[in-house]
Amino acid sequence: MLPTDMNTTSYTELQKVIKMGAIRVVVPGNFPIGCISAYAATFATEDPTMYDELGCLKRLNDIAKFYSDHLQQAIRELQKEHPHTVIIYGDYFHGLREVLRLAPVLGISYLSISLVKSLVWLCLESSKLVELIYHH
Repeated sequence: MLPTDMNTTSYTELQKVIKMGAIRVVVPGNFPIGCISAYAATFATEDPTMYDELGCLKRLNDIAKFYSDHLQQAIRELQKEHPHTVIIYGDYFHGLREVLRLAPVLGISYLSISLVKSLVWLCLESSKLVELIYHH
């Protein structure tokens, strides 16, 4: 069963896009919100067991994983209904975690990691910012 907002929003909107003639659709997943600075600061705890090896809050990431798992299931169901449409899941969750994990090897400083986490939060919080960046 999909979370309610996914049933009424994402799935329905995807169906509309496909019915409009889309033959390739990328569906973005969720970021690991437990790694996003603003959320991690809001829900910070002094219990070290609440954090993973990257310093991200496990509980918040579990919520993001739950959502992503259900979203991927909805995509599989939608793909069965529309076999001639290519529906791709954009895995932001594992993508950002991989960047954070490889930061030292990639030469990304702690300050840069904090900046990336903050920018992701801004994008999540401000669709206007995302549109502004996208259009320029």
